[in-house]
This record gives sequence, C-alpha cells and structure tokens, in this order.
Amino acid sequence: MEVFAVGKATGEDFENWKKYIRDNKLTFINVGLTTTLYTAALEDARQFVPKYTTLESLNYHDTYDISATPLIIVLDKDKKIVAKRLTISQLEDMLDRLQEVKDPVKLFPPDPEDEAE
Repeated sequence: MEVFAVGKATGEDFENWKKYIRDNKLTFINVGLTTTLYTAALEDARQFVPKYTTLESLNYHDTYDISATPLIIVLDKDKKIVAKRLTISQLEDMLDRLQEVKDPVKLFPPDPEDEAE
C-alpha cells in the first residue's frame, strides 16, 4: 500500500504543512502546489507542461473532483479508482477486509454523524 498526500495549503499554511511533514518524519509521498507556481500556472500553464507536469495534475481539483479535504481515494494497482470519499472508519474496514484480518481491533470506530449520511 502507498499513501499519496496532496496538500491544499497556501502561504503560511503551506509552510506549516511542510514543517509538520518534517517534524513527524512522514515518509509517504506528499505533494502540494505553491502559491507562486499556482499563480504562474494561471498566467500560462504551458511553461510547465509537458516539461515538468501535466495540465491535469496542475488542475488536480477538477481532475480528481477534490472540493474538500481531507479526501480519501483508493486506487488499485493499475491506478483505477476503486473507492472514493471514504471516512477513515470505512477505509479501516476496507483494508481489514482486503487483508482478511480476523476480528480486527477498530482504531477508528464509525462516527454516528457519518453513519447518518
């Protein structure tokens, strides 16, 4: 399993996000779009495409339908979406089932508010 985290922070929040990653020694992939890059891409995205990235990745909000964070999307080995907009509890259930864990201890019990939706 791999974790790919996309940061949506800008300005001081972006710096705090990077500090959090360093301080907590997070080893999974963390990516974000700086304000400078975002502003430059709005002016002319062609300066980055295809040399550094794709238009789809620059516009990841629309490409992956990310309107709020955090958002959990589970991909299969071929990077096809198999689950989207899971709660952390639902993700835990899914991973337990996929790994065939018998009588798993639940670290993240369902939130009654999430269950009501």
